[in-house]
Amino acid sequence: MRFSYAFRLALLLFGLLLVGCLDQGEDKAAQAVIVEPEEVLDFDGDGLPDELDSDDDMDGVADVDDAFPFDSRVSIDTDSDGVGNNLDNDDDGDGIIDVLDAFPLDASESEDNDLDGLGDNADTDDDNDGVPDTEDTFPFDATESTDIDSDGIGDNSDPINDNIPTPRIFAVGDSMSQVEWRNELSRLSGYQVVNRSVGGQSSKDIAARMGARPVYILSDSQEIVGVGISELTLPDTKPLTDRGSSNIKGYIDSAFGTLYRRDDGSFYFDAEVVTDPVQLFNGSLFAPVLDVINQNDIAVIWVGRNNTWATETVLLDALRLYKLFDRVTSRIIVLSVTNGRDEFAGTAVHTNITSINRHLGFEFGESYIDVRQLLIDAYDPSDPQSVIDYQQDTTPASLRGDKVHLNVAGNQIIAEALYSYMYERGWLVDQPIN
Repeated sequence: MRFSYAFRLALLLFGLLLVGCLDQGEDKAAQAVIVEPEEVLDFDGDGLPDELDSDDDMDGVADVDDAFPFDSRVSIDTDSDGVGNNLDNDDDGDGIIDVLDAFPLDASESEDNDLDGLGDNADTDDDNDGVPDTEDTFPFDATESTDIDSDGIGDNSDPINDNIPTPRIFAVGDSMSQVEWRNELSRLSGYQVVNRSVGGQSSKDIAARMGARPVYILSDSQEIVGVGISELTLPDTKPLTDRGSSNIKGYIDSAFGTLYRRDDGSFYFDAEVVTDPVQLFNGSLFAPVLDVINQNDIAVIWVGRNNTWATETVLLDALRLYKLFDRVTSRIIVLSVTNGRDEFAGTAVHTNITSINRHLGFEFGESYIDVRQLLIDAYDPSDPQSVIDYQQDTTPASLRGDKVHLNVAGNQIIAEALYSYMYERGWLVDQPIN
């Protein structure tokens, strides 16, 4: 069969068109993108995606608390150095390896000498011997705390303590520090008793004389230019009274000399050494030369008998005297104020004295001895007046030589009480004498 030319041409065009459509379909199929599902991360393989898993490394520590959430070996980094504690040989980064560090997770501590759970840096008593480190010559040795001769060997271990001055007992006060008990205490202890007591003086006078209370002066002179006498007025506190010594050495600024009290109560300063002119003004200070106190000396402070009406003043002066000695020695005793005849319970003087003593006892604690009560309790039951005195809470007549001062028996009680107190605290070397 023969087809016409026009039919064959049309058939050819149709074929070309059909091939074009097929080619176009193949191109579109080739351009199609196959979308595959995203990869799901599960670090610990527990079936929970990491984004839903609260413990990605399955170490038992929640990711929010885990410094290394994808490392099951470690979870904490105390010193933030990037190395977990399980792998770090210095967890707190203090330079002390953990095996030698008593506090491996505390950079502020590394040692605990007394094993009390407190690091030595925070512990105020590193050897737990009852002596604060600030007062302990051997803060890491519980068997030692003092080295009186500074040879590096503690006193408990040192067979020979060189350079130790013989202990002395300073009696600081008024006429209640009578020679009878001072002599008896010296006999009992074997130590010298240094008398620093002046009869009739108030606590203010005693504190001023000892250098514990400031002594202000007034003067018409403008300056001390060299050796010689300067007239002075002491308006208030006076270290010299009509009892005891009439002179005392000391300083006014850099001028050294002697302060004198005349019989009429006036004062003058006799300058002996003046290196530079000293300007005087109202309110200048006179500073007495103090006794040289050693650390094993003992101070007995007995003040207040002559100003019993001034509770606060007596307490303040006793405290000033205590601190004066406490700079060098811790061996300090404060005695209570005694009351005598006509100063029985119910009187104003009795009320004042017992008030002073309550304050002294509270302030000085173990350093305080209530000798007033010791005397009252030692009354003679065979003496009617002593029984009355006991009942009226005053020093028994059997122990007094006059209205206030003690007799031999009363002074014996004071000496024995002081001796026993000193011995019990290890301040003396001999056994108590019966």
